Amino acid sequence: MTGGVWVATRRVLGVPYKAMAMVCLCHGVNERRVRRTIEAGATTIDDVTAACRAGGTCHGCHPTIDRLLADAHAPVTVRPAFGLAT
Repeated sequence: MTGGVWVATRRVLGVPYKAMAMVCLCHGVNERRVRRTIEAGATTIDDVTAACRAGGTCHGCHPTIDRLLADAHAPVTVRPAFGLAT
């Protein structure tokens, strides 16, 4: 178990297991579905729950959904390439 999401390195039908990892067992929602919901504009757990039901029952997946939201909305720091200082 890593961060609330089951992770493996093998692939099934060309798709990494991680993409198929279950985030919400109560509603059978996988990580890919939650990430797509976030990409579509969800910014809170309530938004995710409204869109795909993840997090709506036992709330055990809230830490994982919080992490996925934080990862998606984290600012990206861009550094100049070596030798190309501005």
